Amino acid sequence: MNTELLTSNLLNDFFENTDFKQESTALNYRRTIPYFVIFLTTVGKLIIDATPAEAIAYKRYLRNDKKLSPSTIDNYFAALRKLYTYLVNEGVCQKNIISSIERVRDKRPVFARAWLTLDQVYQLMDVVNGQNINCKRNRAIIHLMSMTGLRCIEVSKVTFDDIQYDHPNNNKLQIQRKGSNEKSGQITIPDYILDSLKEYWDMRSDEMKGGVPMFLSHAPGSKGTALHPQSISKIVKGGLRNIGLDSKTYSCHSLRSTATKLARLAGSGLFEIQYMLGHSRPTQTEHYLRGLGDSTGEEGRAILNICEYARKQRQNNIK
Repeated sequence: MNTELLTSNLLNDFFENTDFKQESTALNYRRTIPYFVIFLTTVGKLIIDATPAEAIAYKRYLRNDKKLSPSTIDNYFAALRKLYTYLVNEGVCQKNIISSIERVRDKRPVFARAWLTLDQVYQLMDVVNGQNINCKRNRAIIHLMSMTGLRCIEVSKVTFDDIQYDHPNNNKLQIQRKGSNEKSGQITIPDYILDSLKEYWDMRSDEMKGGVPMFLSHAPGSKGTALHPQSISKIVKGGLRNIGLDSKTYSCHSLRSTATKLARLAGSGLFEIQYMLGHSRPTQTEHYLRGLGDSTGEEGRAILNICEYARKQRQNNIK
C-alpha cells in the first residue's frame, strides 16, 4: 500500500469512527488536518511516524510563516490532538505527539471589546427607548445583555420554555451556550431585568409559551421568527453610535465585557463571573477581567451583584 493511500485510509477511519458533537467540528477538522499532512511531506514524514519535533516545527510554521492567530493555531492543534488520540487508541501510533504541545491562546492577551460605564448602559437603553414594540424589544435585549453577559447567539435562541420563575428576584433562564447542542447553561434573571422583558412582552399579541422565541423579528413576513443574532448586533451597534461610541472597539460584544466589568466592580469573584459567562476555564474569564482580582462565590451571585450595584448607582445618581 503506498503512503498516500495509507494516510487517506487512516483519516477516513478516524472520521468514520469518531463521534463529533457538531457536524461543523468534523468539517473543520477535515479542512485543517490535511495541512499537517502536507507539511509532513516537506520533511519526509508521515502521520504515523511524525515526532513532537515535527509538531513543534509545524506550530512555528503556522505562527511565523502563515501568520495565523493564536486561536486559529489552537484550533488546528485541537484537530490533531483528537486525531492522535484516536491513532494511539487504535494502536497505530505509540504516542500522542500533540499532547505535549502547549496551547497558544492562553499565552497572549485576548482582544476585548471596550466596555461601557453604568451611565453609558442607561444612555444606550434610553436611546433605543420608545413606545413601539421594536423599541421595547431592543431596550429589553440591551438591558439583558449588559447585565448578564449573554452573547447575541444565546439571546436569539432563548424561548419561553427556558425561563423558570423560582421565587422573587431569583428567576432562572436556561441557555444554549456557544458551541453546545443543548441548553445546559443557566443564569439568574432578577426582577430588575425581568421588568424590562415584561414591558416588551406586554406589547406582543402572540402566544408566549413553550418553544416560542423570547425575542421575535417583527419585520413584515417574519411572523414567529426569532430575532437573528446579526440583527441583534446591528441594533446594539446602532445604539452605540447614537450615544457617541462609534469605533471598532465598541460592538455588541462590548455588552458582554460590560457585564464582566460591572460584576467585578459589584464585588463578584472570578468563579462567579466564570459561571455567569459560561466559560469552561477560569483563564478565559481572567482575560475579560484584565488583571482585576478573583475569588470564589456561589452560582448566580454575579448577576445579582450587578443588579444591586446598578440600582444603588441609579438611586444615588452617581456617574
